[in-house]
Amino acid sequence: MKTGTFRRWLRGAEIVLSLISFALVYSSPTPGAIAQIENLGLIMMSCWAYTLAALGADLLDLGQKLPDTWPLMEFALDFLFVVLSMGGGVTTFVKCNQTFDGRTPFCADNSPYIDRPATIHMAATCAVLTCLGLSASLMIDYNAWLQTHLKYDEYEDSKL
Repeated sequence: MKTGTFRRWLRGAEIVLSLISFALVYSSPTPGAIAQIENLGLIMMSCWAYTLAALGADLLDLGQKLPDTWPLMEFALDFLFVVLSMGGGVTTFVKCNQTFDGRTPFCADNSPYIDRPATIHMAATCAVLTCLGLSASLMIDYNAWLQTHLKYDEYEDSKL
């Protein structure tokens, strides 16, 4: 399988996972009850918009048309959303397991804060899976950058 095809499938999976996470957060009747859960929803909405734009850029082959700007920007945005989606997922898991009265976790079945705790756990899981997909994209970007610069360095060394 070619790298471009794999990247498109990976971007498609990132789009689906971030959209599922966003939808799960906001399908809960009380997404704003805990700040970490609302933050996760905003992070995943931003991640969804970025991955949709990145897939469009891959389909339009922006890396070939703008070789000086797009690969570096794509690398930086992939890295940003890796950190944000992992942080959002982990902090949501941590907050869901904290207790509000010393005994009952925030995301327990009898919690007064969250109506459907399973959806919040699923949203956090999708955020972490999105992070793994973005990490794979990041490694593809880094590998492409490294191959380009190694060829350039070999060319410069041969001129000496």
